[in-house]
Amino acid sequence: YWNAVSPGWKPSTLQSNRHYRRRLERAFPRAYLDQITSADVQRWFAKITEAAGPAAANRAFELLRALFVKAEEWGILSESASPCRGITRNKLRKHECRLSALELEHFGAALVNAEAIHPMAVAAIRLIALTGCRKSEILNLTWNEVRGRRLLLTDAKTGPRTVWLGRAGEAILAC
Repeated sequence: YWNAVSPGWKPSTLQSNRHYRRRLERAFPRAYLDQITSADVQRWFAKITEAAGPAAANRAFELLRALFVKAEEWGILSESASPCRGITRNKLRKHECRLSALELEHFGAALVNAEAIHPMAVAAIRLIALTGCRKSEILNLTWNEVRGRRLLLTDAKTGPRTVWLGRAGEAILAC
């Protein structure tokens, strides 16, 4: 499974999935795919949730689920034989962080104070704050992806996407 699907993953996905692969390799020692039951998966999922947290457990579970889906597609397991069926992922709490006016003022002042020493880092932080882009999207941004008031991100986490810039974002890139 790993050799067949991992070449299509982005480097960051490959790196994080290596960690989850190690967890999976220890999860069901010496068991063939058709010997792993839904109860086994549920126990393992609960254990991972407790040890590493709900988000990490969801990620590991998705890797296991995908493995079983491929096993069914390849005829290794009969259709609908996946022990992952019926197991619900952990619900993750949505968190939203908004800065108060005072916090925003302090944030701006900190950026102004740091600008002389770390101008590129401050510019990156400002672009992140103005666009909502991920840190890696801004740090890996190339000039080919900057088109006027648009960023045409070719390697974003969720696939290619367009990010529109306001005048402040455009001014940062013009410097």
